[in-house]
Amino acid sequence: MTSSSNDPIQNESWLRKQLKKAQEVGNNVGEGFGLAFRPTQEDRRTLVKSYRQDKERKAEPPSAALRFGEIPLVDFLRQQKTLNQGRSIADKGIANKTMALLNMVNPAPAFDDGMWAHRAQVGMNAAPAITIDQIPQPNKGETEANYVKRIEPDVKILKEQLARYNKGLQQQPLSKHLGRGLGSLTEDIVKDGGRSLWWLINAPQAIVNLGSEGAVALSSPDLMGLEDITDLDEAVRQGDLEYVEPINDKAIRIKNERIDKLYGELKLVGAQAEEIDEILNKEITQMNIEDRKDFKNYINKRPGVKYTQGGWRKRRFSPNAVDALAMTAPSLAINAGLGLMNIPDGYAAVVPQEDDATKTENALAEVAARYILGREGKLLPWEDFSKMRPEASRQDYNKYKAYKFDKNMDLNPFDDGRVNIFNGLIRSDVTGDGLKGAEVEFLGRSMGVNDTLIPTAAALAGTALGAALPNIRQVRMKRDSGPSYGSEENKYRAKDANLITKAKGFLPEVAPRTPEGYRQPAPWAVDEKGNDTALGGAAKKVEQFFEQEPKVNPDFLEGRTGAKQYLPARLKKRRVMGALAAGSGLAYGIGALIGNERENRRRQQKFEDRGMTGDYQEWKKKGQEIYERKIELNKNNPNKDLLKDQSKTGFNKRGYQDKLQEDALNQQMAIEGIINQEAKRRAQAADQKRNDAMRQYEQTELTLMRKGDEGLVQQQVERLKGMGVSDDEINRLLEG
Repeated sequence: MTSSSNDPIQNESWLRKQLKKAQEVGNNVGEGFGLAFRPTQEDRRTLVKSYRQDKERKAEPPSAALRFGEIPLVDFLRQQKTLNQGRSIADKGIANKTMALLNMVNPAPAFDDGMWAHRAQVGMNAAPAITIDQIPQPNKGETEANYVKRIEPDVKILKEQLARYNKGLQQQPLSKHLGRGLGSLTEDIVKDGGRSLWWLINAPQAIVNLGSEGAVALSSPDLMGLEDITDLDEAVRQGDLEYVEPINDKAIRIKNERIDKLYGELKLVGAQAEEIDEILNKEITQMNIEDRKDFKNYINKRPGVKYTQGGWRKRRFSPNAVDALAMTAPSLAINAGLGLMNIPDGYAAVVPQEDDATKTENALAEVAARYILGREGKLLPWEDFSKMRPEASRQDYNKYKAYKFDKNMDLNPFDDGRVNIFNGLIRSDVTGDGLKGAEVEFLGRSMGVNDTLIPTAAALAGTALGAALPNIRQVRMKRDSGPSYGSEENKYRAKDANLITKAKGFLPEVAPRTPEGYRQPAPWAVDEKGNDTALGGAAKKVEQFFEQEPKVNPDFLEGRTGAKQYLPARLKKRRVMGALAAGSGLAYGIGALIGNERENRRRQQKFEDRGMTGDYQEWKKKGQEIYERKIELNKNNPNKDLLKDQSKTGFNKRGYQDKLQEDALNQQMAIEGIINQEAKRRAQAADQKRNDAMRQYEQTELTLMRKGDEGLVQQQVERLKGMGVSDDEINRLLEG
């Protein structure tokens, strides 16, 4: 009797089943791959923009939000996070357990119901598009409490639709999810999706610009928002729109049918020809009026004017102008701290001059190297550095250089106050012992806390406050807002919200306008009856200053055309923009004063801790003079190239003499700091003897070489002049 395991027929049947399963898995992987690989980054960009414009009534999203929303792999992770929120590892089935486990380690945030429904309508969730019922927008003057109550039935319907939609997606086989992941990963690699996020933040200036843009978006939705165009004729006069008479075949046919029908009715009642002509002309006029009221018969004539959801909207403010005002002060702060505005004391230029490393050879190349390439000038040699930074000791100098070259990973800031991540990619020293005090380094760019980070943080805070000032009456905590689109409750107050989400609820935000322009006051601004509180009344006056158009002399506006006839409205907008610029600039000025004063005091204290005497600023001044004198002597040396070549091969007399003279200048600087007058007098006497000996030696040198090389003679003359020898004495030596 033959066993079943050796039965050819049964083995063939088993093999066919396995092949069929493998084919099914392959088909699912391929289908999932295609679904994920089909949408492009442009599709995702359009999706983010349309949601902000149609649902949130905002203009262009900030750069970070736009870039984050178009990355394929991030988009896939957010889809999976949203889809599997209700799954648990206690659920039955390998697929459920696997998805629940992956969701626990998925770092991406889930989409809210509104965005998830919006994606479902356009087929962006790896499934065919479905029809989702829309949630009504708030009415003019409607409180959030009444709005929430009114939309409860709509939200319930939306929840049921999304539940059925999600269940269908969850029932997809695990192999299809795997295919979607592979498709997203492939597109991410092909389109440099993940790397593009790094390119967005690969310099301190880029991070600051993103911060300023984000501060404005959070502090003032108006600045990034849209407003409805309700008066089409006025929009035409302002140059926003242009009326285009409908002349297509369909429009002409409809008009002709309407005229023919009216003409026939008039003939039936026996109307006279003149009466018929009059009535038909009125009808044609009425049709033209109706055409001019139809939003579809207009085209935009200006950037920022868009047709969305059956109507025209335009930006309240120019995003470029807003970004320019928001970024100016923070950009000045970060670039000044990084040395773009001036080369810091003790550092060389990136493109240094041959004779003076503290000055640049090419200003354009210097700016390009610092701003575009992210280069930073090197520390000067200790002999020159010590003249400009007298508070630093040689030990401080050497320790800082060792710190800059240290590439060892260090994630513990509590042992030595330092952190080093990814081979120096991010480095910080909070001990305050470095040459810049406490500092943070990113991609090789050192930023001192005092002279860079404090002014930059102040400028960013001022930008946020300046943007929020016109909306001060609407500033509230996130947990005090109404439900997000498609939800019946505030997600920050939800019972199932985690601690991080609940903590975010205490962050401030500005309530957006309703479609009709109504502005919902914050809870602190009104009482239970809707009357202004004392603080709310003051905030209302601020709001009115920015909301109401300023009064302009009617005589000035009478007969005006073009831009001048809209002066009041433009002045109102300029008040808002002025608040943004003033807040940013004023905060930067205050932050720079505080930061620089802290840094000056730190250096002064280090100077005193070293046991140095005298005034710190006077020491810096003397040191700068000595450095400049040294540079000048070197520039005036006609044989500097020859001496430079000699110095490469070994000892040369002139180089040694230059070193002696530099030591003498340093000694003079040190003597100036002696407080005890008797000790100072003795030191000056000893120093004078050395100077006399050096002068006598140099005079003898000049006498011996007066008939030799003219270049060497001129060099020696310059050296003697630098030592204070008079012209008469030099001439006597030359004459012999």
